[in-house]
Amino acid sequence: MRKSLNGKWVLNGPLLEQYNLSNLTVSVPGSIYNDLLKHKVIEEPFYRANETKMLDYMNYDYAYSRNFIINKTDVNKEIYLVFLGIDTISEVYINDILVKKTYNMHRRYQIRINDFVSIGKNILKVVIKSCLEFIKEEDKKNTHQLMNMQYAVKGYANIRKAHCMFGWDWGPQMPDGGIWRSCYLDIFDKAIFENVNVSQDVKLDQARLSIDVRSYVRDFNCTVKIVLNKDNYSYTDSQPIKEMNHFDVVINNPDLWYPVGYGNQPLYELTVYYLSKGKLVDIHSEKIGIRKIEIIQKKDEYGKSFTVCVNGQNIFIKGSDYIIEDNILARRSNAKTKYLLEAAINSNQNCIRVWGGAIYPSNCFYNLCDRLGILVWQDLMFACGFYNMENELFVSEIKAEIIDNVRRIHNHPSLLLICGNNENETAALNWNVPSLEYTKKWYLYQYEDFIPKILKEVAPDIFYWPSSPSSGGGFNDPNSDSMGDMHYWGVWHNDEPIENYRLYYPRLLSEFGMQSFPCMKTIKEFTLPEDRNIYSYVMERHQKNRSANQKIMNYIGSMFKYPKNLEFISYVSQLIQAEAVRYCVEHLRRNYPRCMGAIYWQLNDCWPVASWSSIDYYGRYKALQYYAKKFYAKKIVSVEENNSMDVAYTKQNGVQSAKVVFTNEDSKLVNATYQWMLVDFDNNILDSGKKEICVKPYISETIDMLNFNMPFEEQTKCVLRVKVTAKDGEVYENYASFVRDKYLELKHPHIDCELTCDNGKYQLVIEADTYAKYVCLDVKKTDVIFSDNYFNLYKGEKKIITFESNENIQRKDIKIISLTDSF
Repeated sequence: MRKSLNGKWVLNGPLLEQYNLSNLTVSVPGSIYNDLLKHKVIEEPFYRANETKMLDYMNYDYAYSRNFIINKTDVNKEIYLVFLGIDTISEVYINDILVKKTYNMHRRYQIRINDFVSIGKNILKVVIKSCLEFIKEEDKKNTHQLMNMQYAVKGYANIRKAHCMFGWDWGPQMPDGGIWRSCYLDIFDKAIFENVNVSQDVKLDQARLSIDVRSYVRDFNCTVKIVLNKDNYSYTDSQPIKEMNHFDVVINNPDLWYPVGYGNQPLYELTVYYLSKGKLVDIHSEKIGIRKIEIIQKKDEYGKSFTVCVNGQNIFIKGSDYIIEDNILARRSNAKTKYLLEAAINSNQNCIRVWGGAIYPSNCFYNLCDRLGILVWQDLMFACGFYNMENELFVSEIKAEIIDNVRRIHNHPSLLLICGNNENETAALNWNVPSLEYTKKWYLYQYEDFIPKILKEVAPDIFYWPSSPSSGGGFNDPNSDSMGDMHYWGVWHNDEPIENYRLYYPRLLSEFGMQSFPCMKTIKEFTLPEDRNIYSYVMERHQKNRSANQKIMNYIGSMFKYPKNLEFISYVSQLIQAEAVRYCVEHLRRNYPRCMGAIYWQLNDCWPVASWSSIDYYGRYKALQYYAKKFYAKKIVSVEENNSMDVAYTKQNGVQSAKVVFTNEDSKLVNATYQWMLVDFDNNILDSGKKEICVKPYISETIDMLNFNMPFEEQTKCVLRVKVTAKDGEVYENYASFVRDKYLELKHPHIDCELTCDNGKYQLVIEADTYAKYVCLDVKKTDVIFSDNYFNLYKGEKKIITFESNENIQRKDIKIISLTDSF
C-alpha cells in the first residue's frame, strides 16, 4: 500500500523568523524560492535584476514538516519512507529522531522507519541545509583545486546538485532547493515492486527479451506474474517470488519501434502482478518498445564513422540540446515538458540531448519521447567540472545516483545512449584546468573505469560514450571532426565568421549555435521601458555570456544593416541565429552520410534571457524554431553558394558559383522536376534552367553546378531560387544570395493579408508587391504557433499560413514586418 505525503506541509526557518513569519503553509512537491515568492517574502525573481538578490536566501536552512498517521493494522508491516527528490543537503527526522542525511538531488531515498514510528500521529520533518555553506566547507577539504566555470558559484563540483543552478552562461545564480519530487510511504507485509529491467536481443524477425523483476520481499509465499500485451499478442508467465525473478520471452515477428520519420512507435504493455494465494498485493505496469540500437564506428576514408543505427536503418540525427526547464523547481511541469517535446517533433527533430549540467528528467519526459519517437542522448549529470573521487561519500553518492537513474530510464526504447559527461574530456586538454595531472588521472578513473563498471552491471546493453565531445576516450583528440561527436564553437565563442561552419565535417555535431535576444513580448515581461536597451543594467543581467551582446551585434553587423530600435535588434538577432544554424545544418546534410547528425544548442530556456535557445522561457518560438522545421525535413534542396563575408571588398566582380544538392532521407526514390531561376526583386526571371532528376533513397546528391558572371551591382539586385517538384506533388524550395543581406537593394514591400477563421482555425493569405525577405508574423494580444514564419515572399505569389487560437483575432491584431522595416 502506498500513502502519498504530497500536499500541504509547513515551512519554517531562520530567514522567516526575521520576517516574523512561521508555520507557512506550502506544497510538496515544491521549492524554497517558490514558497518564499508565494508568501511575498521575495519578489518575482526573474523580473528586472531581482535575480541578484536570490543567492543570499540560500545561505539559510529551511525546515519542512507535516504529520502522518500510522494505523494499528500497519504498525507491524514493513514501512518505508520514500523521497523521489530532495534538493539537496538535508536531515530527515521522524518524531524528532534523525533517520537520514541526504546529499544528492539526483537520486531517490528509501528509508525504513519501523523503529521510529508509533500508532497514530507521527511528525515528519525535513531540514534543507544551506547548499552554499556545504560547498564552501567541502571545497576546503579538497587536496587539489577543482575547475570552476566563471559564471558559476565557486565549488559547484562538490555537490550533487544541478550545476547550472549555481549560474551558467545562460542561467542565473539561483540554487533553489526543497522537496522537489513526490514523497510517500510504502507499507507492505508481503512484497512490493522495486524495479524491472528489460534487456533485448533484437532481429527483424525475432526479439528475445530478458526480464528481471526486483522486489522487496517479506513473505516468500507470494507469486510474481508477468503479462506482456499488444494488440493480438499476449504472453503470461508466473514464478514463486524471489528478490529477483528472471523471465525469458521470445517474440516472433515483433512490432518494432523506430524514431519518428523512420517508422512507427508501437509499445508493448508489460504488467507485473504480485499475488498471495491468488490475491493481488501489488502491481506495476509500464510500456516498452522493441528495437535494436547500435552506434556504428567503422573506419572509412574520412576517419571513423559515428552513425546511429536503429533496426538496421542508419539515422541522421536531427535534434537540440535540452536544459533544465526552470531555475525555480516548482515551476517545472509535465505540461511544459510536453510542450517542448511536441515543439521538437513539429520542427522535424528526432533526438534530444539531455545536457549533463542540469537534472535527470522526469518519467513523463521519457514516456513522451517513447510515444513521439524522439531518441534520447542522455548525459550523466557531470558537466564542465572535475570531481574529488577521493571523497568516499561523494563516490558512494554518484554510484547510487547512476544506478538509480539508469535503472529508472533503462527500459525506454527512446534511450539512445548514456554519455559520461559534458565537455570534461576536452576541457582537461584545452581549458587550462588547475592540477592538470591530478585532474586527468581521476578523470580517467571516473569515466573510463568507475562508471563503465557500474553500467556493465546495471545496463550492459546500453551504449556508453565517455564524454561529449569525444573520439572514444583516453584524451585522444576528443573534439575531432573525423571521429566521434564534436562540439564546434569557433562560430560564436571565437567570433569566427559563419562561413567557417563549412570548414568542418563532423561525424555527429552535438553542440553548436548562435545567440539571439527573445522577442519584445518576452523582453517586456521582465523590463520597464527605461531598461529596454541591450546595454542597460537589466538587459545585461538577462545576458549571462560575457560580452555576448556585443557578439550578437557583431554578427548582426556582418550580415544586416544596423537595426533602428530594440524591437528590430531582437528581430534581426533571431535572423542571424536562424541563418547561422541553417547554414551549418544544410552543410552537414549536403555531406550525408559522412556527417550523420546535428544537435544544435539549445532547445529551451530556464528563465527569460538572451541565449542560444530556439524557444524562449515563455514558450515563444524564435526564428530558429521555425527554420528547424525546414532544415530538418526528411527531404531538402540546399545551395552551397560562394557568398563571402568580405564580398564587398574582395569579390565585387567575378564568377559566382552555386552547388545545388538534394538530400533524400527516405526509403523511396524521388522522381522530380528541378528548376532554378535567377530573379530580380520583382520576380522577373533573369536566367533559368530546368531538368528531370531522380534521387536515390538515403543519399545527398549534387543535382546542379551553376556559375554566374555578374558585377557586384547586379549581385545586389537578384536572388537565386531553386525548386524541386516531385511527381507526387511535393515541392522543395530554397534560395541563395551572392552578397550579404545588408548589400541587397531591397525595396520596401507592401504586404497584403487576408484573414479567415473557421471554429478557431485561422488562415492567412499573404502577398507582397515586391521581394519581401524574412517576413515575420505576430498576433499582438496572444501567442500562437504559425505553420510557417520568417519566410520570403516573391512578388505575385501568395502564401497561405495557418494557426489555431481560442481568441477572437481580427486582421488588425496581426502584425507583419520584414527586413526593410528593421533599418
